[in-house]
Amino acid sequence: MKTSEAEDVLVKFTNAYESGSIGVFGQLFASGMSGRRQMLSDYERVFLATRQRSIKFNQLKHAASGERVATSGYATVTTTDQENRT
Repeated sequence: MKTSEAEDVLVKFTNAYESGSIGVFGQLFASGMSGRRQMLSDYERVFLATRQRSIKFNQLKHAASGERVATSGYATVTTTDQENRT
């Protein structure tokens, strides 16, 4: 994967996270990934408890190693619940 492709993956991740589509979100992770089921279960719980979600990535750094790219940086997650509390 090229570092430019890592940015595309993060955009897909952001769109899936904010949309609340568990199916679309789940497609971004390999079916054999360790902890995938628990992560999707946790996300479903967050989705059901909120009416809006946003995630913003800042100060990203990519390190390429062969076919893999390691990405590090900050993510800010904001959720708004059913009573409009952020």
